[in-house]
Amino acid sequence: MAELFVRHSLNSRFTAKLNITVKSLVPLDNYGEQLYTIEVGTRALDINSNSISPVYVNDILADNLEDAIEEAINTICNQIDWGVLDEDRYGPYLTYFTPTGDDVPIKSKVVFIIKDDVPSAGIDLADMKVIFNNGEVDFDITQELTIKGDPYEYTLEWVPPNING
Repeated sequence: MAELFVRHSLNSRFTAKLNITVKSLVPLDNYGEQLYTIEVGTRALDINSNSISPVYVNDILADNLEDAIEEAINTICNQIDWGVLDEDRYGPYLTYFTPTGDDVPIKSKVVFIIKDDVPSAGIDLADMKVIFNNGEVDFDITQELTIKGDPYEYTLEWVPPNING
């Protein structure tokens, strides 16, 4: 069993403890791969001051174990009464971008980093649009971006079409 302490990004005054148990199961699946079961629970209460039921996930392959644990943790965390949340007062901001200047080659890779400081709800990319302007025309490149990171810092990269190497 492992203990995980979790804080809401808008309330650093309250910490919830989660217990995570991962067990190896026998027998193996039909292909001889090891199966696992997980249990995630907490003594934290929900918004009605009720206990939160543990989350059980059975017959997980090793390749899916990390995702299953994350999903179970999210299920528990979404039920916890986090108390009074701080106001998210400031929006995300750019911390880095390249290239810069006026005479940028047309086939230049574009990279920028967006950050949001805690306390905050994080960066919601669901409605994000990225428009590239070549000096004459606007191009929506949102679907062509490579995005890495987490809700508090994302690196976005766009490589122009037909670029070699």
